[in-house]
Amino acid sequence: MATTVPVSGSDRLRDLQAFDDTKAGVKGLVDAGVTTIPYFFRHPPDPLPVATPSSEQDAAIPVIDIDLANKRPPGPSASSRWSNTACPGELMDEMLAAVRRFNEDALEAKVPYYTRDTGRKVRFKSNFDLFRSPAAGWRDTLVMEMAPEAPSPEEIPPACRGVAVDNAAAVRTLGERLFELLSEALGLHTAHLGRDAGCMDGLTMAGVEGRSAALDQLRLPAAAPVDVSATTATIPRAPP
Repeated sequence: MATTVPVSGSDRLRDLQAFDDTKAGVKGLVDAGVTTIPYFFRHPPDPLPVATPSSEQDAAIPVIDIDLANKRPPGPSASSRWSNTACPGELMDEMLAAVRRFNEDALEAKVPYYTRDTGRKVRFKSNFDLFRSPAAGWRDTLVMEMAPEAPSPEEIPPACRGVAVDNAAAVRTLGERLFELLSEALGLHTAHLGRDAGCMDGLTMAGVEGRSAALDQLRLPAAAPVDVSATTATIPRAPP
């Protein structure tokens, strides 16, 4: 179902509300054949200079093989008790496919999940800060609060049922291992960050869909990511 947004250009709050009321997000604009991006998505030039790496080595992202901790000789360290429980690649692929299925689903199937009520454990929306940020990001997000109390299966969209629970369990195990490693590296007992400091008390999964042909053709810049959690595990989408 195509969605049109009446944009006046003179009343920002009214235009944002009109967009939000469609409950279709940016996917609705793409499905409607948008040729001009609404002004409230356009970002001013970044005032901060972008550092250019002097070499490929400087630009490389460091990779740490957590499973190497399993190969250390047995001893008093908690690291020797860890098993190979990293997130399987197949599970991550299934989670990406599930989020993509949800985003590609018919609008009527997604509308029941569209809300800004943070009391709901499953929320679909476009831009959590739509009415507060200087410019909106070209993205729609499905949020599932999986801990401390997970939603019931009926609350999770059919496209994501099953795999969302399995993925959350795998990410939680990975998070526990990471916080044990960090605690040990800081000279703390292994349970300090994850258990005592509460870094593992919550687990939120966010499936973000934002890239599109319309975005690429109009060269709309993406908003800079903001991380408000203790740590974030990201599943990158493979290029088409």
